[in-house]
Amino acid sequence: MDIKGVCYDTGRAYGTGFVTRRVFDAAMTRRELRIIRDDLHCNAVRFQGTDITRLTTAATAALELDGLQVWLSPELFKKSQAQTIEYPARAAAAAASLHERFPGRLTFCVGTESSLFTTGIVPGRTVGQRIASIRKQGLRDGPPNESSRPSSPRRPAPSAHPSAAR
Repeated sequence: MDIKGVCYDTGRAYGTGFVTRRVFDAAMTRRELRIIRDDLHCNAVRFQGTDITRLTTAATAALELDGLQVWLSPELFKKSQAQTIEYPARAAAAAASLHERFPGRLTFCVGTESSLFTTGIVPGRTVGQRIASIRKQGLRDGPPNESSRPSSPRRPAPSAHPSAAR
């Protein structure tokens, strides 16, 4: 199947009070989805946003329209590793009924830029510092050496390198 789609922002909260879509109107979303399908001739839409209710409302509207695949992308910015890991689990639970109701039409996408927007994965206090850290490591040339490897988001970062305890 050839996929022709668009990204649809249901509202991203960046943690500084900035939200990309302050007002979410379900009727307007349904109208825009018909335009995406009928006028733009798309067969897929990727919903990106922070509010899980908005995401599932938009996804439901798209799935109820014949001919649209849905990619659901819950995004959480500038939160702790624990919050970042817990959040997609809540979003997946909310989307489970859609997956059952519309088999084969819902794709769940997670981890969008998590290495940049979650503290503790890549060194740096801000997104800019984390980008600089990645560039400094030269990741395009290969993986970092063991002592500079970012910590896994599934476990806390070690407090010191193992050799420091000797």
